[in-house]
Amino acid sequence: MSVLRTLQFFLLAFGPMVGHAQFNDKGTFHVAVGVGLGGHATEYEQTVTLLNVPFTTRKTDGAATVTFPIEAQYGITRSFSLGLYIEPGRYLDSTDSKSNSIALLGIQPRFYVINKDRFALLASLQVGSTDLRINEDRPGVNSTAQYRGGSFGLGAGAVIQFSDVVGIQFHLRYIGNRLKLKDYDLNGSNVDLGTFKAELNTRGVVGQLSLGLRF
Repeated sequence: MSVLRTLQFFLLAFGPMVGHAQFNDKGTFHVAVGVGLGGHATEYEQTVTLLNVPFTTRKTDGAATVTFPIEAQYGITRSFSLGLYIEPGRYLDSTDSKSNSIALLGIQPRFYVINKDRFALLASLQVGSTDLRINEDRPGVNSTAQYRGGSFGLGAGAVIQFSDVVGIQFHLRYIGNRLKLKDYDLNGSNVDLGTFKAELNTRGVVGQLSLGLRF
């Protein structure tokens, strides 16, 4: 009889916890590494000042990115986690220069809309900075432009857990960047940014597939 009473006590005390396990919970630690493919609309504006007279030109174009997001999250509550991300990769514009590079870094809050043990749906924000290096090598022009600025993203994702630790994540993200020219070398000479200014704004969508670990 004492064994039966002990079993009944265990089921009453711990049964709700076992039956309602969560993918994210307070104190849960998540790590994910993946690949992201993105398409972006770009707006480029440059201003050249001659004899104190500014001349501004604008151009719209498109670009693609291949990035490798590395993310870490910590559960603050069952429905909310906070983390960091770093996302290095390649940036391909209309010049099709494969040596272009991009890196994003920032904080990433996540909100869990559906939060089961082996499945979750979530919404996320990304707030941080972006570094972009664009190289151009064509007849008469050999240049390197370094851009830097802020980035903001919104995302939605789904998580499928194969075990208590290992799972796979799918994310679809909107990301916008506002980047100012910080350094410019043209044909071996550094250009004076007091008379030459440029800004590159991008808006795009990134699809991301990641391998996730939960601890």
